[in-house]
Amino acid sequence: DSPLEILVNYDISNDCGLDANAINNVTVGVKEGLIAATKNVTINILASAYGGTGTQPVGGNSGRYNPHSKSNIQDSTTTTAYYSDQYPVIITSITDKNFNCGVAPQKCQRVHSTVSVVVTHGSSNQVSNTVQTGIGASLNNGDFFGAMPADTVPTCPEAISDDDMIHLADKGVA
Repeated sequence: DSPLEILVNYDISNDCGLDANAINNVTVGVKEGLIAATKNVTINILASAYGGTGTQPVGGNSGRYNPHSKSNIQDSTTTTAYYSDQYPVIITSITDKNFNCGVAPQKCQRVHSTVSVVVTHGSSNQVSNTVQTGIGASLNNGDFFGAMPADTVPTCPEAISDDDMIHLADKGVA
């Protein structure tokens, strides 16, 4: 089965002062964390919406198992979709967003991703909408960032107070 490519764009922010270039830098690990979170959230969305584990077809190619059905006959109108590592999440770009961002040192970025899922039966449009809506909800409720591996979440240096900034500025550092 060939994958359905779903474009997912979302905004992120950080208080560490990381710009898009720093996030794209492999040594920081944030980009890998965003990829892992997108994968994990997508798998959970697919499992919740279409049954099973989210990583393999449910009920073969004929539909999804309905636990409320009195028979094991698959509903031919039911959508079946799953995530496969054969088609990994790809972040196509991360760009700095210089508006509606907050106060320094906060930096904001727009992340452009492609999430590929295998639709073995049913509506590709439905699957695309389900994944996009689910990722949006996970960003809003914090589940997305909770799905990032801990070693990919940046830790900011200790915050510098306004008084420290004044002293640094007096010394020509800030």
